[in-house]
Amino acid sequence: DIVGICQSILDKYPKNNEVRRALAEFYLKKGDLDVAQEILVQILEEQPNDAAALSELARALLEQGNTRRLDDLLRTLENRREKRKAADPVRIAGTASLRS
Repeated sequence: DIVGICQSILDKYPKNNEVRRALAEFYLKKGDLDVAQEILVQILEEQPNDAAALSELARALLEQGNTRRLDDLLRTLENRREKRKAADPVRIAGTASLRS
């Protein structure tokens, strides 16, 4: 079965996000949203910019009707985007040249 196959791969390669996302996707389709969320959160703790995991987690939260956590996730993503934007060297250089 798919869970057994994924687990045997993860035993050898525990950080394989493709396999972990596939496993989460399986649990999402099966309706086991809590297990899917747990897997996706583990991925995001290690790789916070994993767009596929973020998308799947948002989907799981939406399917659960967990709008509060979904709002928190979206707020976190917006904060990350703003921090990246503020730290962008091209933007910083452009702003500095405008002030000169």
